[in-house]
Amino acid sequence: MTFRIVLKVLRRIAGLLLAAAFLSGAFAAKSVAEIVSIKFCNEFAYEVFVAIAYPQKQGDWLSRGWLGVPTGTCADFDSAIHVPTFYYRGETDYRLAGGSRRVRYRWGEHRKFFVQADSFNFYDAENGKGGRFEDFSKFLDNTTITGDFSATVTFHADGKAESKLELPSH
Repeated sequence: MTFRIVLKVLRRIAGLLLAAAFLSGAFAAKSVAEIVSIKFCNEFAYEVFVAIAYPQKQGDWLSRGWLGVPTGTCADFDSAIHVPTFYYRGETDYRLAGGSRRVRYRWGEHRKFFVQADSFNFYDAENGKGGRFEDFSKFLDNTTITGDFSATVTFHADGKAESKLELPSH
């Protein structure tokens, strides 16, 4: 008889735990898209170096760079990154343009994050130390769609950048 009482109590506890998990959102569907791959393509005349910034769970931002993307190629930034949104910055090396004038092509606007000349990871990238603030562009606003998506940013020959969200290929 005591075995049946213990079993009944355990079933009741299991039911309560399952209900609590459901109500806390553990089994709720995602409300926004998650970007599961980030790819950069370069149709521009020169190699483009890319940095990204994305939110951390604790609310601050991480900026990372640089990924070199030679002309005519595409490259994945990091397959382990799964984020709801991100910002990106592209830039070329300095080039001589007419005499001794040096030119660097850049892509970025909207929000500033920390970068540096060499490879970097800046935690708290909006308030970092040891680098310089540069402008980053926001990837598409994806707050109205659900599911997992692949992000592609293309630097076109005319100097414009284009962002696309696509269903990931399996």
